[in-house]
Amino acid sequence: MLDCVSQQLGNTPAIARKSYVHPDLITLCKEDEAAQNAWRESLTLPRKTKYLSRYERGFLAFLSD
Repeated sequence: MLDCVSQQLGNTPAIARKSYVHPDLITLCKEDEAAQNAWRESLTLPRKTKYLSRYERGFLAFLSD
């Protein structure tokens, strides 16, 4: 994941990890598939807004937990 992010940002994976990617997201990605699926099942998205995409709302919900 960090390789892809760092390429898109034009930085090294270390810089992406320290500056751009939330530590909880890195932890979730390192967990096994069962834990990731359990997290997906428990995710409820906030109500629709005209300014945020589904993915942005989902990420904000992830950060608020």
